[in-house]
Amino acid sequence: MDLPRQILEGTPYPMRALMGLGLNAKMFPNTPRMYQALEALDFFVDVDLFLTKTAKYADIVLPACSSFERGEFKPYPNGTAWYTSPAIAPLGEAKSDTDILTELARYMDLPDETLKKGYDYFIQTYILDGLGVTIDQLKQAELPIPIAPPQAYTDRQELDKGLKTPTGKFELKSAVIEQHPEWGLDALPTYREPLDEADPKAYPFTLTSGSRIPGALHSRLHEVPMGRALRPEPTADMNQGDCLRLGVCEGDTIVISTLRGAVTVKVHPTQSVPAGLVNLYHGYPEANVNDLMDEDHLDPYSGFPAYRSTRCAVAKAEKEG
Repeated sequence: MDLPRQILEGTPYPMRALMGLGLNAKMFPNTPRMYQALEALDFFVDVDLFLTKTAKYADIVLPACSSFERGEFKPYPNGTAWYTSPAIAPLGEAKSDTDILTELARYMDLPDETLKKGYDYFIQTYILDGLGVTIDQLKQAELPIPIAPPQAYTDRQELDKGLKTPTGKFELKSAVIEQHPEWGLDALPTYREPLDEADPKAYPFTLTSGSRIPGALHSRLHEVPMGRALRPEPTADMNQGDCLRLGVCEGDTIVISTLRGAVTVKVHPTQSVPAGLVNLYHGYPEANVNDLMDEDHLDPYSGFPAYRSTRCAVAKAEKEG
């Protein structure tokens, strides 16, 4: 989440080039700042299935394979595995991410012999080693085949072996955090208000952009007509009681605003959303909800952005004319 700032400020060191695989600026809070950062780069390469808005900032766009055009090693919890077969040959010049990275490593002669030898070599050498199964056998199998005996689950087996913590125990009080007071974090789990500092009277609702809708995978499929047809217009889900108080009905237009801006969308009243919550799916180019999110409102421990806890206001849009 700190990437745009690092690019624009050049600290702790200048960043002049970037290679992204499926980089999606719409997934970043304060999306416009991410676009600004991409524009500031000297060189940007993007690998993607579609010519997304992010890809349009790139100097070079490399076409990626879809999962229908490539095979992939698939292990399963019951001790079986498979190597899927592509349904069709790669279209045009499309290649898998791993093939693109391997070819670049070879061309640039990077000091990584495993990467230069490719995906199948890695699977055979580092995953299937000692199991008596080959990549070719997996590719020829029509269904997953046994590669290792399944291990019976034992309660608390990780505790018996010792956890990967300084104490070897399950820690309610983090020994790592306790050793670093300069981080300014509490070693004990301590509740902190998840919402931003906006005035709750002016912004009485909680906005989330982390919800999911059928037919959409992040913003990747928003431009596929069949997927977009399931919800063609940006639509916020709100509790029916909240909608009644706001005087809005199914399909009415509302304005959702935060301290960072506003978007205008349709509304869908529902009982599946709790009172006080506004669900708006991210990724619509004409109403990108992540434009309203604060890039500095991050979890202090993990750095994860607060996509589900930003205060907002909602009002019925005024009719034009």
